Amino acid sequence: MNGAAFWYEYRDMVLQSVRQISPPGVSDPGMTASSAVRSNIGEARIIGVEADATAILRYGLVASVNATYLHARAVSGSLFDNRSAFGPTGGAGVDEVDISGNVLPRAPTWTFNYSLAQRFRTPIGWFDWIASAQSRTKSYMTIFNGEGRDPAGNVAPNLSDVVPGYTRLDVNVGYTRPEGKARIDAFATNLTNTTYMTTLINTPGLNLRWFNPPRQIGARLTLYW
Repeated sequence: MNGAAFWYEYRDMVLQSVRQISPPGVSDPGMTASSAVRSNIGEARIIGVEADATAILRYGLVASVNATYLHARAVSGSLFDNRSAFGPTGGAGVDEVDISGNVLPRAPTWTFNYSLAQRFRTPIGWFDWIASAQSRTKSYMTIFNGEGRDPAGNVAPNLSDVVPGYTRLDVNVGYTRPEGKARIDAFATNLTNTTYMTTLINTPGLNLRWFNPPRQIGARLTLYW
């Protein structure tokens, strides 16, 4: 068993937004130049506890579990919300929103990783299998913690950056020849076909979302020489 506790304090936290960097075009007022801008903004605090344990059970079974608790928040600061507008060419403080108390991006409160594995020898070689899973509670892809509604309460999908809690399961079964020169694996990743967002780009004219791979089932042959 192992355990750790940590406390991080950040000053001048670095965050990024997409901002308009030029006045509207003369021939087309709707055309402006924009760029990703990194800024030093406010303070942040991350407090966490992590623990893991491994147990060797009967019949060669090995059970492992890892748990992480995170309290990751912006203590103070403001940032231009580029999900709904690129903004004017003004300086800091123009059309910015208060992010104090918001959860930091990609920081679920709880994360659990657990597995059960076994390896045993037979007259024809070694057999092994492992079932592993990960569970995460709700998190956000951006510092704005958007729930999919605008300030007036209207549904606005572009303003959503929520990643709901999920659990995914992977399984692998393997056989290794006695001399160790050949191995066959059969595997299933994301066995429950769980879907969750992994990357997000959302601006007034763009709502791009990438998701994890679906269930994949296959086999693998490995030769050593």
